[in-house]
Amino acid sequence: MKVTEKQLESTVRSRFGGIAEDLHACSRPAIGYHPDADGIMSLVMFIKVFAREKQTLLLSIDTPDRSLTVRQMKDILTFNPEVVVLIDVAPRNLKQLKELADEFMVVVLDHHQYGPEVKNVTKYLLNPHVLCSGSCVENYSCLKLLYDLCNRFSLNWLGAVGLCGDNREKYWPHFMGNFGKQKLQAITEMAEMVNLIGTTYRIDGSETADDVESRRKELILQVSEAQSVGQFNRLFRNGDLCGLYDLLEADLRDILIDIKGSLNRTCLQFIEVIASSKFSLIDGVLKDISGSGLEIKKGNTVVLYERGADLVEYRGITANRKINCGELFHGIGGGHRKMGGGASDKDPRKIMKFLKKRVAEQLTTNTG
Repeated sequence: MKVTEKQLESTVRSRFGGIAEDLHACSRPAIGYHPDADGIMSLVMFIKVFAREKQTLLLSIDTPDRSLTVRQMKDILTFNPEVVVLIDVAPRNLKQLKELADEFMVVVLDHHQYGPEVKNVTKYLLNPHVLCSGSCVENYSCLKLLYDLCNRFSLNWLGAVGLCGDNREKYWPHFMGNFGKQKLQAITEMAEMVNLIGTTYRIDGSETADDVESRRKELILQVSEAQSVGQFNRLFRNGDLCGLYDLLEADLRDILIDIKGSLNRTCLQFIEVIASSKFSLIDGVLKDISGSGLEIKKGNTVVLYERGADLVEYRGITANRKINCGELFHGIGGGHRKMGGGASDKDPRKIMKFLKKRVAEQLTTNTG
């Protein structure tokens, strides 16, 4: 029996327990977040509801296994928070997660697939894959989960941007019905702005981690100060990030034109993403493929890869019901059934061979 939008919301909300009360009671949160539109919108909503006027430590997390860096772990220990919150992050470094849970209350707010070993480590693991069952759990973005927890209608525009950022708006017609056609267009544009600026970095290694973090914090500040999509757009267009976005957006359109013809092939296709701007655009390409009508032929799986200074990034998207991208990238990353990704410092030819073997195994063993 098909689960309706309202039934899914009701089931998930009934299993939140006392997390909201515990979060309100904590005065010093350290917050790790994934810096795409879903993660950044979720972060801003969390701060507005649970951390307004509280001293906070913000840490962007985009490592292949979604773990904190050594420096970030030291920053958390120095900050000595009452709670560590991980937003839109599926932590796969079990040793690190246990270290955090031994010292602090740890809360994970996320929507990615998990291995069973993670489920009992933290005090709260709010994830639709854990809270309920069935294929419908893939409909959630992190922001929609957080919106259901916060239940603040005045912040629904943040929720809409998060859903559009992860291309999940089509699964929530009742929620998205709060916005007219013109507003929906502005929401979609804002999601692309935040995705491109939040996830990009110089692939030639010419900027530091502090440079990237500074850019993300400037973006978060603009989202936080805005009270609507229109107000964000004015802040963004008058700020320093606009020029970079225009450069990235033009580069992205050129890449999509170049690869469009490769998306209708059958079986497994590897496509290299090469950005003339020397900024990482693999996440932007993936989200555009999954959300902009660039059709992948039924049964096909596409793996994008982008060479960086130290790592090669991989992203996958499938139109084959037998393929689970989250499991496909296990060992170098993770994700969802239809989309996933990871990164490795190994020769790309070895990773491609590894992925080809995984695909063949899934096609043989999965029922679809």
